[in-house]
Amino acid sequence: MKKVFISYSRKNDQDIFEFRSQEKNREFEILIDDEDLKFDAPWKQSIIKKITEADAAILFISNDALKPESPIRTLELPLIAKRIRDENDNFIFFPIFLEEVDKETLENYEFTIDGTNEKVNFLDFFQVLDITKQNKLKEARRRARNNFFRDINGNISASLKGEGIFSNVLEISRIRQNKEHKMLE
Repeated sequence: MKKVFISYSRKNDQDIFEFRSQEKNREFEILIDDEDLKFDAPWKQSIIKKITEADAAILFISNDALKPESPIRTLELPLIAKRIRDENDNFIFFPIFLEEVDKETLENYEFTIDGTNEKVNFLDFFQVLDITKQNKLKEARRRARNNFFRDINGNISASLKGEGIFSNVLEISRIRQNKEHKMLE
């Protein structure tokens, strides 16, 4: 079974719990950094190992996830970007908005690709489809949230099998399609 690493802000624990609880249409195993961690455990090594073992990653984007000091910016995205850049790696990335985020913060959000000195802009590198149509999942009712998470599961499962997405979840983006374009530039 394919494995998907989940990247998120700890302040969004409830949203992630709900996503993990919605198993309908999910045909992948979730790898998440809160599993098997003890107080004195080397959490950075655990995250590195899980990203390395994963076939894909989801970033649940929120205002808290975009904070400059977050390990998402300093550890997770650099490793994810390194895997995406590797032309021999079929790693897929799914950026998903949990809430409307500050547009200027997102447009200026940069990180350094692991193993390089190259700073890249999040929106330029990952090419999120349309930030003006950010999902307001935090404001949605339980049924709408469950449907959204069900669709995410189905879309990611389909993408991992090489199929197209089957619903109108605009935040799901298959980076592999953009990889060839970037390599030609």
